[in-house]
Formats: sequence, structure tokens, C-alpha cells
Amino acid sequence: MVVLENYMSIVKYIYALNALNRLIPIHEISEKDRRDKFYCPSCGKDLRPRLGIKRAHHFYHSQFADNNSCGFETYLHNVTKRLLYEELNERFDNNRPYYFSIFNLIKIIDDNGKVINTEYETDCSEYNILESCKKINLEKYIGQYKPDISLEYLDKDPLFLEIQVHHKSSWKKREENTIIEIGVKDENDIERVKNSIDENQDEAFNCDKFRKVIEKPQSSRLDVSSNQNKQVLSVEEQYSQLSILSSFFRSGILSVKIQYEIHNVNNKTPINNHTKIALNDFYSDIKLVTDNFIYCELSTIGNSNKLYIGFDQRIKERAIASKYIILHENAIEKNIVDQKTLKKQT
Repeated sequence: MVVLENYMSIVKYIYALNALNRLIPIHEISEKDRRDKFYCPSCGKDLRPRLGIKRAHHFYHSQFADNNSCGFETYLHNVTKRLLYEELNERFDNNRPYYFSIFNLIKIIDDNGKVINTEYETDCSEYNILESCKKINLEKYIGQYKPDISLEYLDKDPLFLEIQVHHKSSWKKREENTIIEIGVKDENDIERVKNSIDENQDEAFNCDKFRKVIEKPQSSRLDVSSNQNKQVLSVEEQYSQLSILSSFFRSGILSVKIQYEIHNVNNKTPINNHTKIALNDFYSDIKLVTDNFIYCELSTIGNSNKLYIGFDQRIKERAIASKYIILHENAIEKNIVDQKTLKKQT
């Protein structure tokens, strides 16, 4: 019985370290390699390859190994960091680009040519983060910070690449540096990161220098808010979309992207930035309400603050002393990302 419990607690991995301390994916292992030495990127203990025909091939800890110190989050972090570092260096040495798909920056210009507002749009442009790069570092101190990977440039401040499995960078670190936090939840993300990174999945801080800037005159800016508010979906369509939105929340994947400003006493011009907020971090329950009109109500036990989400303008009246999000577009496609109507009533 004890053996069975140990067997059931085995952690399975796609990557392992070989005797040369090189990361090896399981698909490169054949029968002739079965007796070679392999080690866990997380805890350093022995791993063995499983190459049978009934299960997907993988590495696993010995059935009798003490792998209590082995954490899957540490494994994801270490493997992603090393593979990305190796990939960036390989592309750097061979003059190949590595692209970051990043939101465009819209500058609204008045009749005098003055920038009166800046916004981020969901359309992305690809930026080669290796352009003008002179050095790639692994866990090297840059000032008081030691990022997972740092890129030093000829003409720009360093770029930090942080592998974010669970813990995020501090706000102080985010405010003071150019950072891309690369979200990794499973081994599929490891393969994604080897090819490119994307602001739709990864978070960028102080990265406006990498963005494509599009200038739009104030007069040509589409004022669609009034028209959109009138284009209310049918009751059936609202119910269908909000039901799916509720299922997103219950699956732990509902988030909203908001724009904010950072004010620095040494800089009169505020820095525009944005971040993605996981609503599941702030609310524990969601219910679909059909009282006169349809909306979602997010709440937390013991907290009177609620969040209301819906397509109807009357949600403002319902959300007194709380927050609300009015959806103007297809909520399924947007997953309420990029809705800039997250407000707080005063």
C-alpha cells in the first residue's frame, strides 16, 4: 500500500537534465539511452525515462525516490528559463529574430499637433527584442535586481524577462524597469515561449519603446460609445454570452485589462501603462441575474463590494458604491479584455 501511494505521487516531466547538464526532451530519448543518467531540473534527483507504448513518453522520479522537495512550479520555471536563454542565444549568434507580439500605441493628436491622450489597442505588431541587443544574461544582477534573463542594448535600457509561474514581480520592480513577465502554466507554454511571446498572454511594463506608434487626429477618433450603447443585443444573445462569461469565471480564466497612469514626482509626464487583472483573485462567486435586465454579479463572502458586468446601461444604477463593466462588444471574443469602462462610483 505504501508503494502504491509513492507510485501515485510520481511527478512526470517532459524535460530532464543529462550528465552534461543539458536539458533533454523526452522525444530525443531512445531505448539505447534508457540506462543513461538523467536528473530533475527542479530537485536534482534521479529521473528515469518511460518509453512504453501504452502511455505518452515522459521522465519520472524513481518509484522509491524521496521527491517531496520536488515542485512542478519550480520545474516549469527552471526549464522555461533555461530553454528561453538557450533559444535567444542561438538566434542571437545566427542573426535570427525573436519576436514579441505587442499592442500598438495610439496617440490622439489635437488640431495644434499636441498629444492629448494615449491608448493601447488590441491589434499587435511584432517587435524583434534581439534588435540592437549586445548581450544576453542569465540571472545577472542589473543594479539591485537579478532577473531570470536580461537583454542589454546598445541604445536602450536593459529588458528583463521574468518567467512567471506563480509569483509576480513587485510593483517597485515593475515601475523601475522594462519588464516582460512571461506567463507559464504548463509544459505547453514552454513550447510556446521557445517560439515567441505575446502581450495577449504575457504582461509588459514600461515597454512603450518597443511599440508601433500610430497617431490619430482628435477629429478622426471614432466616437462610437453612444452608438454602441444603443446597439443592445437581444435578451437571448445577452443571456448566452453572459452564461459563457460565467463559465470562464468558474474555470478561473476571467480577466480584465485596464489602463492606468504612474505619477513620478521627478517626472511631470505620467507614464501610461496597463495590466491584466484576474477577477478570480478578487471575487469568489458569480451569479447570472435576470431582474428586469440581465447581468452578472461577482461577489466575495464577507465583503459588500461587488462587480457588475453586463450590456445594459442600467447596470450603472445597480452598481452604486461598487464597480461595473459595461460590455459594448462580443464578450465571448473579447473575454472582457480591453474594455476600458472599469470604473468606481463615488
